[in-house]
Amino acid sequence: MTPLFTQLHHTIAKNESVAATLKRLSIGERNIYLSGLPDSFDALVIAEFFEKAKRSFLLVTATTSDAERFFDDLARLVGEEHLALFSESGKQSVIKQELHKHRAESEQNAQMLDALERISSATEPLIIIASASSLALPLPTKESFVKDSITIKRGDEVGYELLSWWLKERHFEQKQFVESNGDFAVRGGIIDIFPYTDSVPIRVEFFGDTIESIREFDQISQRSIAHREEIAIVSNVLNDEAVNRSSSLFDYLPENIIIATANPEIGLRELEENGNEELARRIEAQSDVLISSFPPSGAAVIEFGVRKPQSFNANLKIIREHLHSLLNDDFHIYILAESKDLTKRLEDLLDTDEAIHDATEENTLFSDVENEQLKKGRVTYLVPSLSHGFVLPSPTKTVVYAEHELFGRKRERGASSKRRAARSKGISMRELRSLRRGDLLVHEDKGIGKFMGLDTIEVSGAKQEVVRLQYRDNDFLFINLDYIVKLSKYSAAAIDESAVKLSKLGSAEWARTKEKTKRRLKDIARELIKLYAVRKTIDGFAFGKDDIIQREMEAAFLYEDTPDQAKATEDVKRDMELPSPMDRLVCGDVGYGKTEVAMRAAMKATIDKKQVAVLVPTTILAEQHARSFTDRLEKFGVAVAALSRFRSAKEQKEILAKLAEGKIDVLIGTHRLLSQDVLFRDIGLLIIDEEHRFGVAAKEKLRHLRANVDTLTLTATPIPRTLNFSLLGARDLSVIETPPKNRLPIATEILSGMDDDIIRRALQREMERG
Repeated sequence: MTPLFTQLHHTIAKNESVAATLKRLSIGERNIYLSGLPDSFDALVIAEFFEKAKRSFLLVTATTSDAERFFDDLARLVGEEHLALFSESGKQSVIKQELHKHRAESEQNAQMLDALERISSATEPLIIIASASSLALPLPTKESFVKDSITIKRGDEVGYELLSWWLKERHFEQKQFVESNGDFAVRGGIIDIFPYTDSVPIRVEFFGDTIESIREFDQISQRSIAHREEIAIVSNVLNDEAVNRSSSLFDYLPENIIIATANPEIGLRELEENGNEELARRIEAQSDVLISSFPPSGAAVIEFGVRKPQSFNANLKIIREHLHSLLNDDFHIYILAESKDLTKRLEDLLDTDEAIHDATEENTLFSDVENEQLKKGRVTYLVPSLSHGFVLPSPTKTVVYAEHELFGRKRERGASSKRRAARSKGISMRELRSLRRGDLLVHEDKGIGKFMGLDTIEVSGAKQEVVRLQYRDNDFLFINLDYIVKLSKYSAAAIDESAVKLSKLGSAEWARTKEKTKRRLKDIARELIKLYAVRKTIDGFAFGKDDIIQREMEAAFLYEDTPDQAKATEDVKRDMELPSPMDRLVCGDVGYGKTEVAMRAAMKATIDKKQVAVLVPTTILAEQHARSFTDRLEKFGVAVAALSRFRSAKEQKEILAKLAEGKIDVLIGTHRLLSQDVLFRDIGLLIIDEEHRFGVAAKEKLRHLRANVDTLTLTATPIPRTLNFSLLGARDLSVIETPPKNRLPIATEILSGMDDDIIRRALQREMERG
């Protein structure tokens, strides 16, 4: 059991309803209806049953999303090693584009095959989670499934060609490079396999027909992660039409298993409507426990009486007042967060000795005694979080809050502990595959060469696949795929590649070039340091430390911060608190959270009564930012306005008048912000989105505007000079390269046959509809 379950265990350990259910299960009673179990509390009860009964469970859910939610919660309570998820992917409908079809099917098959393998080989009790519809899936017999899987070990004489043939026969897809579960690649004396039951691909290296090594590796960098002594490879029976499908998941279940069905009134009805009446009756008849919000009349129901917690709409004052009332009523409060960083943020917000005042009154919400109660364990912060909170009435008197619910966040499913290898420097296999013959590559030690494709060569009797590079005088260099991290694409794309001078192998030319470049960079850095040292001597405005309003605003963010996003936020706020003007570049891909960093900086500026200018390159982006900033900041009393051609002359005149009077805190606009009639009463922060899209004249005006104003630049594609300044340390740089959890790729559509005016009006209508 996990530390989270250990902490929450005592909340239900002596619960009379739990004891009554376990007693009835122990005497073999079936069709026990349980009611009053909200989301996440039902998972906690299943975890308690699992711990007490020491028997396997089959948990049948009404939908695939319910199955994933149970898996997510139970993984945090009992540990993922005790779970098997046999269910179609709930995200299948989201990614049915042809581009993602193979990957979605591969991930779904991997999940279900992993469950079958776990169930077939289990020696300890398991909780098997399956959606009702997945139980109707025909499967081969358990014996044939086990028989059709293999385990290979280091030192085995399996045979290189035999293993390759076996993978093809078992519906593994041969590719040039492995990308997802079910792929394999053959190169010389190496077979790369991405098994269905593993989270990382495996490299099997042969010496003749003998397996010399088995290694996990990162499919991006191709670098080895860890050595393995053996590996089990499961056949993809889900795609094999020739397999005799005479069984179902029921035939894989261990003896003496407890069957629990959640929301049977939904799942079983859908089975009946889809022509699976017999299966629906079988599930109902064999269910030991049925968790139902609407149990049938006449059924013997065990009522738990647990309810969902109330919603607070991210209002910190209401949250604190509610905690105050719970403490007075002798409730114990658990607050669950996804990480220790979020826990620290919550403690700052809720468990603080600061005097928290009402907006109109001078009395504090918590007395000194109550603050001491908070510190003495009346409020407990736990990591990680469940998907939902719940309230247990007397005599337990316990409330569990999920942090994302308190502050109105969206929480993505993320229980899986599958490893994701870090992105290494150098070229990736995906980039390598996209290269054309003749493209320029730079080798870290050998210099500039031409990519001439992939070759297979023999070294010491073993075949290896290599990258072939052509250098000056028709010399060639072969780089083993294990060392492609030393390669990078030639970056001076604006230069005619035919004029680029290739490096000479065996000479000191490349070493001299690198040394000359280093000296030139030092000269540039020296000049830039002088330039920016002068800027540092200019007096700016030192913003104050974060107050409770700033922390409340950040806590109301709908999503969990990525590590890079959190660091960028701290970098920006630290710079703003210095007396010298900030000049920071935040670089990150589209959708990685740069705008949220900017909004937090804007909030910090407005708290100190400073105005903020947000300069964007397009009218559409100005309107989009205006909506985003308004949604996030308006509730905290921040006045946001947008200045663009979407505003009439009268509206623009009113906005400019309010700006000069200080009645507008944040002004968002295009080049219009650089006009002479735009006068700020007291500007303290300039935010520039995509600086590279502004012309020379605009940038000259920017230089005068931001001489002693804190400046924050956001970009996905920095211009070379801006990036160079940042990399040299002359401008401060924060990089956001961690994508948000479960981020989907950007979808791009090309509209043809439409003039610009029609497209602009269509986009405007879409924005108005939200």
